[in-house]
Amino acid sequence: MNSADYTTAWFVYLVCALGCCWVWWLLTAGISSRTTKMILRLVPIAMLVTPYFSDPQQDYLAPALLVVVFEGLFGNPEFAFQASIPILVMMAGAIIAALIITLSGRQPDKTSSS
Repeated sequence: MNSADYTTAWFVYLVCALGCCWVWWLLTAGISSRTTKMILRLVPIAMLVTPYFSDPQQDYLAPALLVVVFEGLFGNPEFAFQASIPILVMMAGAIIAALIITLSGRQPDKTSSS
């Protein structure tokens, strides 16, 4: 795999991940709780875009979720566990970000000043 193939693969993956996130965004639009909606929207994004090394001896990065799945099923389960740590950290960061965004968001005043 050369650099152009690697860049093209990441571009295609990110476009597809963006499409999945857009569909998920539309599916979660009906949830009334703002906090739940924000968490349900940010956690899958964090899971999809977290990179991790696809091979310990190489510098190529791959989506960590795919590394966990394929290494867990066909490869080294210990490497799959190592690849899951960045996903968990990003998910925790997404939950914290969702809570901060939700708690700091001010609701507009419904009373009119006229």
